[in-house]
Amino acid sequence: MKKLITILIIVVVLATLVLTCPDKQRHVEAINDEFITAVDHQMNESYSSEEDGDEEDGSFEEGMRLVTSSVVGGLFKGVMEQQLMVKNYAVFSLGQVNASEGRKTLSVGICNHVFTLVSSDDLIEQMRESVK
Repeated sequence: MKKLITILIIVVVLATLVLTCPDKQRHVEAINDEFITAVDHQMNESYSSEEDGDEEDGSFEEGMRLVTSSVVGGLFKGVMEQQLMVKNYAVFSLGQVNASEGRKTLSVGICNHVFTLVSSDDLIEQMRESVK
């Protein structure tokens, strides 16, 4: 009886992992969100060093940041949709791209969640390599 319960638990866990394995779109969205965060952070740093305190200019700059972030994010998402290869191993998936040094794993997906494995600087560098 104890073995049956153990086998049943294992089957339920494996079935849950298989059913919640993220697809390519989830990987692209997670990597794109990470990239947009990195771009926003860099833009905020550059704009904060240039601020002169004028409220009208601040509103304009904030609007420009939003537009720039969305345009750059859209471009990056398009590149990622073409470049990203997602390997599905039934219980988890890996998001990989071909880089100059070989295949590079950018994300791991399990239980309907995608974990990015690269820093924001690496994502920006990957975008530069993909555009070349």
